[in-house]
Amino acid sequence: MWNAFRWLLELGVRGEIDQQRFRTGALTNITFVILAGIAFGAGVGVHFPAGDVTAGLISLLFGVLYFVGLGMQARGWHAAARYLLVLLASLHYITICLVMGPQSGVGIYGIAFATSPFLLFAREEKRQLAISFVSLGVALLVGQYLMYAYGPLGSTPEHSLVASRIFAFTAMVLYSGAIIGYYKMAVHRAEDDLLAEKGRSEDLLANILPEPISARLKKLENPIADRLDEVTVMFADLSGFTNFASRNPPSEVVKLLNEIFCGFDELADHHHLEKIKTIGDAYMVAGGLPGCSADATAKVAAMALDLFTYVSSVRTGDGGNFGLRVGIHVGPAVAGVIGRRKFTYDLWGDTVNLASRLQEAAPVGRILVSAEARNALEGRFNFEPRGVLDIRGIGPIETHYLLGVAEPVRSMQAGINT
Repeated sequence: MWNAFRWLLELGVRGEIDQQRFRTGALTNITFVILAGIAFGAGVGVHFPAGDVTAGLISLLFGVLYFVGLGMQARGWHAAARYLLVLLASLHYITICLVMGPQSGVGIYGIAFATSPFLLFAREEKRQLAISFVSLGVALLVGQYLMYAYGPLGSTPEHSLVASRIFAFTAMVLYSGAIIGYYKMAVHRAEDDLLAEKGRSEDLLANILPEPISARLKKLENPIADRLDEVTVMFADLSGFTNFASRNPPSEVVKLLNEIFCGFDELADHHHLEKIKTIGDAYMVAGGLPGCSADATAKVAAMALDLFTYVSSVRTGDGGNFGLRVGIHVGPAVAGVIGRRKFTYDLWGDTVNLASRLQEAAPVGRILVSAEARNALEGRFNFEPRGVLDIRGIGPIETHYLLGVAEPVRSMQAGINT
């Protein structure tokens, strides 16, 4: 039953993407079928049993014409089908008013005819809506006048007029139920689509912004900007990737870079850090942002060590691999959301610039950190002094190489894990 109803709804509009066209097409189909059912039902169930052959033949004729209109709808002639429906409904109402007279209850059909223009035409089809509404309005007035002035012209007996009134009432109940049922189904579908779209939007925001920032964005806060006293920023750059890109087709280059950075993303999630952006084959991550867990500097250092383990396992198509340079610095920064359409969450300030310069100055295979980062990690990680470096655009900076987790910490972690 449901499959037949669905087939009827989609007749002529199956695969239609525009929701307004689908809705008006589906409601046109429903109206054609309901009116055809009224016509055939009145002819077979009321007129012919009562011996009123003329009224019965008129009803059957209109029933056939309604199915002709449904066929036009199926062929994709939507505008012509709707205009035909308005014309047939107008003539049908006038005819049955004149033939059946006021005692038959045909006046109740005016409810269906009066509301049908609003179902058949979309909101922007104002001219078509006005024409059909005026046409049916005139038909209602003419039908009422003829019904009381000249009707009934048919020969339906009194007891059959009672059956006609019952049939008219039942038909309108079915018509109203079908329309309300369709709109209820459409509302439920729209709600489901809205919830699904909201879920996709939530997922998209979660992938772009930290959770507290996305919450503020949904509250329409503008601008979103924070001054953070202590942020740990890390830049990681793939060494050798530029040469790899020049030797291989673009599809392979993008595929491998995506695989590597997806691995970086997983490590950032594992350490509860926030990926900020990628710049070419460089990757920027930060800790200490709103919503991030405590001890951000240690988490960034642990992720840096894990990056080397991960990159060492990546192989190119020719069996080669990549090196990695990492720079880490701790300090104040400004964070915020910029842009209207393709908005991004970013960091600005000397802390970001210094972390980037440390990555540029780091030898391949080493993690170069500032004195501030070393002090924040004192006692938990091992370091090797690198000395003072004259960092471009910043000046002399004391630097150290991050070597790994300090042995007492490693032993403590092993004891916890066992």
